[in-house]
Amino acid sequence: MSDMTSTRQTIDEQLGAIGLALRDRRVRANLTQEDLAQRADVSLGAIQNLEHGKGSSVRTLLRVTRFLGTDQWVEALHPPPTPTVSPMQRLREQKSAAKRTRVRRAVPRPSAP
Repeated sequence: MSDMTSTRQTIDEQLGAIGLALRDRRVRANLTQEDLAQRADVSLGAIQNLEHGKGSSVRTLLRVTRFLGTDQWVEALHPPPTPTVSPMQRLREQKSAAKRTRVRRAVPRPSAP
């Protein structure tokens, strides 16, 4: 095991840290667990499990973090936007836009008698 992985938190530690952070946000928003459950449209038990680091569904986590305004991390998980113009189309456009220069060969001039 490398040093990098030995300092990582376990899943249970991460769940506990997330739960504490969400509890802190809820308390700072002056909400009870019941208030948050109702407003985020999840059960009271789901809030309690989430705050105690006992796990939760992704749906519950997203509903709670969205309501508390802490769902910016979700954007990092999104794939990059699909280009509106394909790379092949862009290449075709570049080729057609490039000026074509015709090379003329020197034609020998007839000599004067």
